[in-house]
Amino acid sequence: MTARDTARLFQSKRSRPGSLEYTALLSCYIDGAVNASDLGGGSSSYSALSRLARSGELSKDGDGLHGKYVLTQRGRFTALTAILEVSFTSLCIMAEVYNMHKLQLKNGCRLKYSLLEMDRLLHGVRTELQIRQAVWNLTQAGFTLSVSDHLMALEPKTMDLLRGHNAVLSEMHEWLHRVPWNATIESLEGG
Repeated sequence: MTARDTARLFQSKRSRPGSLEYTALLSCYIDGAVNASDLGGGSSSYSALSRLARSGELSKDGDGLHGKYVLTQRGRFTALTAILEVSFTSLCIMAEVYNMHKLQLKNGCRLKYSLLEMDRLLHGVRTELQIRQAVWNLTQAGFTLSVSDHLMALEPKTMDLLRGHNAVLSEMHEWLHRVPWNATIESLEGG
């Protein structure tokens, strides 16, 4: 995934529930692959899959109308934001905190994650205010527990929910630590 793709992830809007794009993303996430006939067939199904492929969320495996579409990394992240009904920034925070919780639980500790660490991780792409807003939204939705202004933890029910998405959250955690965050969104879009 290029730096430009990374910038677009933070700005992209989720597909509308009920739309063919939304259905295609969720079907691919659940079933692993989808083709136009899985979505009811016809030109609108093929068009929805083609739009998702052009946006980088699906890749096509095979030729013609019968080719299967599979989720790309970007598609897996986008599908999970739709499933959890959170923003991409909120998903980044959840992935990071979830993976840190797993590490700490392995060592017998309960982690309270520092928002300063999230500021460092997303520096240049998200402001401190945007990160705090995302954490507030997660807290209001019942995903996180704000321990203080600078610390947070995931609710136990959230950990249970996220275990079902462990592979994608682990992939996102690794991705977050590989992305070159030293550039701002403006420079990523201009380059």
